[in-house]
Amino acid sequence: MIETITVKGTHYEMGLLQGEYFRDEIRKAADVLLSLPSLKALKPKWMPSSVFKYISGKKVWKPFAKYMRYTPDVWMRFGGLVSGSGVSKEYVAFLHMGEVLLNRATYDVPVDACTGIALLPSMMGKTVVIKNFDYPPEIRQFNLLRKSIPNDGIPSIELTKTPVAISHDGMNAEGLVVLYNYAASIHSAEDGPLLGALVQHVLNAAHSVDEAVEIIMRYPKAPSAGIFLLADKKGALAIEISPKRKMIREPYENLFVLNTNHYQIHQMKEDQIPENAVFRSGPMKGRRILESSFARYERAMRLLTRGVHDLDDAFAIARDHGEEGIPSNNTICRHGEPSSATIVSAIFIPEDGVVYYRGGNPCEGPYGRITF
Repeated sequence: MIETITVKGTHYEMGLLQGEYFRDEIRKAADVLLSLPSLKALKPKWMPSSVFKYISGKKVWKPFAKYMRYTPDVWMRFGGLVSGSGVSKEYVAFLHMGEVLLNRATYDVPVDACTGIALLPSMMGKTVVIKNFDYPPEIRQFNLLRKSIPNDGIPSIELTKTPVAISHDGMNAEGLVVLYNYAASIHSAEDGPLLGALVQHVLNAAHSVDEAVEIIMRYPKAPSAGIFLLADKKGALAIEISPKRKMIREPYENLFVLNTNHYQIHQMKEDQIPENAVFRSGPMKGRRILESSFARYERAMRLLTRGVHDLDDAFAIARDHGEEGIPSNNTICRHGEPSSATIVSAIFIPEDGVVYYRGGNPCEGPYGRITF
C-alpha cells in the first residue's frame, strides 16, 4: 500500500495541498505513533494518551522550530501542511519529531531500520540504488510517494509519509539520490537540522553528490543519529551522522556503498551504543539491538561481492530472504513483526530518471514505476 500525490507551486502551496488531501490521515497519525512500543516507552504509565499527546506537542514545538530554521524551504512546506490539515502546529510538529524521540528511546526500545545500497557504474554500467525502508508495520498505512515540482528548486520524487513535510528517501530531476537510515547513538540531541528535513532540503537544492555533501557537512551537529547515502550518475558515498559529528565514508573498492544501521567508520563507533547491547523492554526484550543490522549487512556484502550484473539482480537483493530463503527480522526483505518490517522498497536509476517503488514487502508483488 502506498498513496501517491503530485504537488506544485511554492513550498507553502505544496504543503497546503498535501495537508488538505491527507487531512484525515494527519488527524489520526499521533494515536498510531503513540501505540508503538518505542514511543510508549516515553509515556508515563499513569498518564492518559490524550494528555501525553497534548503535552508532547507543546514540549517539542520550541526545539522543532529551532531545528527547522536550518531548512527554510521545508519550514515553509510545514506551514502549508499545518494550514491544510486544520490541526495545530504543535500537533503536526510532534509527527515530525519521531527521529528525535526515537533517538532518545534507543536506550530501551530502539527502532533499527533500513537497508540502503548504491551500485556504482564500475559495477553495473550506471548507478543503481536500492532502498528497503523498515519500520513498525502500523506505519505502512501512511506510506506516500510524493512528486514535488517547486517554483523555486529542483523537482523531486520522494518516499515519505502522508502527515509530514519531510522525507526519508528520494531522487531529484538532476539524478541526485538521497537516502537516510537510522543509527543508534549514545548521544542526546544537539542543535542542527532534522535529518528528514535535510533530505528534503538537499533534494530541493543540490545538483550532485558534491553539492549535497557541501550542504550536509555545513552543519556539524544534529538532533538525531543516521546514515546518509548520496548517489548520482557518477558515483556514491555515505555520511555517518551522530548528534556530535559527521564523517564521510567512501565506496567499498569503488564498487558499491552499503548502509544498514550501524556505523562502519572507526571513529564513529565511539558514538554508537555497544555492539552487544540488548533490548531492555518491549517485544524484542533480551535480543541484541544491532543483531538485524549486522545480519543484513553481512548478507548484502555476500550478495554484492558475488557480483550484481543487471537490474534483475538488484530486485533480487531487495527481495532477499537469506541463504535459507526464510524471511525474518534479519533478512534484507524484512519480516520482523512486531518490531520492524520492510514497509516501502524502491530502486532508483539516476541516469534514466526512473524510480521503481512498492509499498509493503518487496517479495509480495510487483513494483510500480514513476519518472519525471
